[in-house]
Amino acid sequence: MKKLLLSVAFLLAAFSNVNAQQLLSDDFDSYNVGNLATDLTGATGGQGDWKIYVGTGGNASNYQIASEPNKGNVLTISSPSNETTSAANNTGYVYKEFTTANNWATRTSGNNILRVEYEFYTGGTSTSKSIHNNYTFSANTQGQLITVGGYQYNPETRTLVGVTRSATALTGYNLGPNNTALVLPANTWVKVYYQINYTTNMINFQIPSQSVTEQTAIFLTNLPPVEVDFTTVGLTGNTSSSMLKVDNYMVSAVNNTALSVNDVISTKFNIYPNPASDIITISNKENIGVEKISIVDMNGRVVKTQSLTNQSEIQLNISDLRAGVYIFNISTKEGNASKKVIKK
Repeated sequence: MKKLLLSVAFLLAAFSNVNAQQLLSDDFDSYNVGNLATDLTGATGGQGDWKIYVGTGGNASNYQIASEPNKGNVLTISSPSNETTSAANNTGYVYKEFTTANNWATRTSGNNILRVEYEFYTGGTSTSKSIHNNYTFSANTQGQLITVGGYQYNPETRTLVGVTRSATALTGYNLGPNNTALVLPANTWVKVYYQINYTTNMINFQIPSQSVTEQTAIFLTNLPPVEVDFTTVGLTGNTSSSMLKVDNYMVSAVNNTALSVNDVISTKFNIYPNPASDIITISNKENIGVEKISIVDMNGRVVKTQSLTNQSEIQLNISDLRAGVYIFNISTKEGNASKKVIKK
């Protein structure tokens, strides 16, 4: 299987640092609800040039664009319902290819860290023994893909594991306190980052909402990244499917692993309903006081502002806005948050 990965950019670039070079991004809101793609061989891209590679038993219905309450459109990836050990038995790979002008080789000088970030939904109780991964791949001289690192999510236990490349194999890295398993809360959207440093041979895992900042060594960084995939596979004894929901995906080349204050603050805020037609609620669980809200349209114009007195929960009437996509810039004493809102 030979495939390369990447890109189409969306306007919500609030989650990258100042020196970041965006290579891939997607928020899925411009796509039609339904199949992501219909060609399962990876030869032809589907919506947004996303590609699917899946062996015998695969189905386009497992890879969908769906409307999600409070999120707009998201990517959904359903795992196989059977025990799976190879791509020939329904292991799925979902990816976008880097463009000629926007890839690792054309990155800005000094940006030697590959940052991958996305949000995913943890789900509720599950009996599925499938796993959902996001892996960065390099390629050897024969063109074979080699996993460098990323995340592995088990929906049955709701555990998220960091994955690194040792000298001989992939190694799981516990992200909980004192090297314990990190169990994520049920039915929650979680923003995750991992960053592969091609200078120091280290991989950094960051999950702001879970206070996770972990770093460990990786074996293979001498080969450049050629692909970033969402993959699914059924483990031993699997008899049921599970679904991963993904939103706000971005791959960047950066020069440091520190997330900006605004990156962290943005993960703490929630806006609902979304999409909305009139009244929306802006809230956070940490009682961060909001001083000002500026609403910006997709042409970069400020269309509405609201000054506040450090309220941690706000109701805002947006019935006067035209239908479309807006960025809500939320100003607080702790930093600024940016959230995307769809006006119906």
